[in-house]
Amino acid sequence: RLERGPDKVLRFEGLELYSPGLRLSGRGFRRTDGSFHIEASGRQAKYGPVRMVLDGPIARPNIILLLGAPNEAMGLRAVRLSLVPSASGFDYRAEGGSQIGDFVSQGQILLPPGRQASVNIASLIVSGIRASGVLQAASGGIQGRLAVAGGGLNGELLFRPVGKNQRIEAHLDASELRLSGPPAFAVRSGRLDGVIILADGQTSLDGSLSARGVEGAGLTLARLTASGRLIKESN
Repeated sequence: RLERGPDKVLRFEGLELYSPGLRLSGRGFRRTDGSFHIEASGRQAKYGPVRMVLDGPIARPNIILLLGAPNEAMGLRAVRLSLVPSASGFDYRAEGGSQIGDFVSQGQILLPPGRQASVNIASLIVSGIRASGVLQAASGGIQGRLAVAGGGLNGELLFRPVGKNQRIEAHLDASELRLSGPPAFAVRSGRLDGVIILADGQTSLDGSLSARGVEGAGLTLARLTASGRLIKESN
């Protein structure tokens, strides 16, 4: 429903956008300088409920995305992603909740002509733990490496797609680690080596863990050694 007023601003109501994985409904307007402002909400097939605010030139706008629960396995919730156009793509800032506490991240989304997109994560901080690195779009998922340091945890996370599934390999050392949770969790010292596979409808974890001075969920353990495989089915 298009309407143009005396101010020559073109307003539209009842905006509907459909694609195989996304449906949005909203409203907005086009200014006399050719820039747009659009607010919409709907659902994305993989990431769930989404709200969007777009403002600026339609080819290179500022974008704010609000995602209610984009990843059940990681416990992501109330995620806010802000994208600001740059010469090489977009600068981003993200914040929200996760399985191990609130997080904040900033960096750049790089969109080189004729090449794969990549995300330069300048910092990702969750429960005092900091990670940084570069992740690149690849067939079936993402690939790259994040270095983890600070907050009692050091090591690396390695990402690569396996078919249509996402593989995350972890090698982490803990020293006086404390996570805010919920539930709160603490480890005096420990080591984790494992592989997480994120697949449609299923998350699997295969790894080994050794730790001393474990406290969490009302439980205290002087020493813990474990290895195993866990498979979680999505609802």
